Amino acid sequence: MRASSHVLPWAGLAAALLLGPPQARADEKKPEPKAVELISEWGGPFLHDPDLKLFAPAAMYVETDEEWAKLWKAWRGDDAKVPPVNFKEQLVLVVTSRNDKTALSASLDAAGNLEVKAYSASPLTVVDPARKGFSFRLGAVSRDGVRTVNGQPLKKDAPPGAAAADEVAERLKRLEQANAELRAAVERLQKEVEQLKKK
Repeated sequence: MRASSHVLPWAGLAAALLLGPPQARADEKKPEPKAVELISEWGGPFLHDPDLKLFAPAAMYVETDEEWAKLWKAWRGDDAKVPPVNFKEQLVLVVTSRNDKTALSASLDAAGNLEVKAYSASPLTVVDPARKGFSFRLGAVSRDGVRTVNGQPLKKDAPPGAAAADEVAERLKRLEQANAELRAAVERLQKEVEQLKKK
């Protein structure tokens, strides 16, 4: 019994040394994501045709010359020359918003996740809910260290069919939104007609 009474304190001391102070473990924090510099950046005029938003990739980036050319020509027109991008080393991030001007930011964490965000570049802008269309911002960034974008694997690493499924889901979401806006517009018109009849 005496031997065991001497062993237990030493065992507890060893465990404490291995685990470290409880407060120190609780205070440990993951490294903050680092801001990613945009190699190139492009914008354009406000697009009043909401259907053009269907060209926006659900993954919020393009990674091939074909995707890039299709998006550029849809949003900038056939007369605008498609800027060259080295897609072996870069991705082009794509963000949109209903503001007059849109900006984008990107940050990369230690796990290789690239977080892409859109924000308004028009201070104190009040968006008219009845206005159709969107603005956009495009930015080229390095692929170096990027494993996922907004938590989703890069297309080349994703399971077969995943990208197509995401694209269909995103288009369905946009169509449902457009349908809701159309119903709201019809209801407003019906109310106006009823008011005119009462006069």
